[in-house]
Amino acid sequence: MLVRLAASADLASASGLRLVEGRLAGPEPVDLLVNSAGMVGTIRPLAIVDADMPEQVITLNVVAAVRLTRAAVRAMVPRRRGGVLNVSSAHGYWPTPGGAVYSATKAFLTSFSQSVHGEVRRHGVHVTALCPGSVDTGVHERSGHPATAVYELHLDAA
Repeated sequence: MLVRLAASADLASASGLRLVEGRLAGPEPVDLLVNSAGMVGTIRPLAIVDADMPEQVITLNVVAAVRLTRAAVRAMVPRRRGGVLNVSSAHGYWPTPGGAVYSATKAFLTSFSQSVHGEVRRHGVHVTALCPGSVDTGVHERSGHPATAVYELHLDAA
């Protein structure tokens, strides 16, 4: 039987992370955590993105994934069962001009997942990185940030 117990939270905020960490450590066991949070509009050249965007992407794709994975495996190891599926990306395996921060965070997430799996597998817990390629869902176009856009950099010399 699959029981879905979801928590809705802004994982780029400290309070949102604490809420979900509390759920993972709570009395009702979580057998599978799927880390699949994301932000639209993060595939853009570093020189033209908003100054706060790289930190937001790193917070969501790295900090949140690490904290939630930690909370999940801390609860799963004593039960000797459970799993974490971190949704990474094939873009973590190669440079992505226009998506440097995104690709770097996905490379981290894949390596992190493989390493934690090595730590917990003997306890019956599995940590997996899912690395899909680009998927044409239309989400980028609807957001005004087409994934296939070619950006010309026009920077003021200030």
